[in-house]
Amino acid sequence: MSLETQKARCYWSTSLAALLLLGAVTYLDYVTSNELLFVFFYFIPISVCAWRHNRTDVVLFSILSAVGWVVADCYSGRGYSNPFYRYWNSLICFACFLSFGLVLQLLKTSYTKQVRAKEELAKALAELETATAEFKKLQSHLQIICAWTNRIKMEDGRWVTITEFLDNYLHIKVSHGISPDARATMLDESKKEY
Repeated sequence: MSLETQKARCYWSTSLAALLLLGAVTYLDYVTSNELLFVFFYFIPISVCAWRHNRTDVVLFSILSAVGWVVADCYSGRGYSNPFYRYWNSLICFACFLSFGLVLQLLKTSYTKQVRAKEELAKALAELETATAEFKKLQSHLQIICAWTNRIKMEDGRWVTITEFLDNYLHIKVSHGISPDARATMLDESKKEY
């Protein structure tokens, strides 16, 4: 099974679980009528959604949770002296659901970034340890350089150029140029030829 298929299955299974939880909380809120306050339990499906989904889904589940609360509130027989109070309570519930969901989603995003940063740091440290060990190994051995070809003898008997040695063993990128002394010598020799 591909990674995309697994992600899609996870997405739909958590969405279904959150919807079922929302339905159960709404039903319990309706059944208990105005005797028990169930607003806190609406945060559970929002939490599931916020931890597993994106911001758009969090907003959608916040709206659905607010609608579930309104439905339970309307049909449970809760009476208000003024209809404005029901609208106000619905708006406050939605704002609480949305705020909670968005904050939890931001915490999840921050946590994911921290985990990735720790993995990258561990990888960089492992590479640094490997490079340090190679460098210490090179430092501990006497490096033999050919006096005529300027090649370096390796432990396995191979002779490599200084450029290869710097690039492959010390991981130093090099480029070629000409020193002022060499340029002066070259110019002097070219003048002598003419």
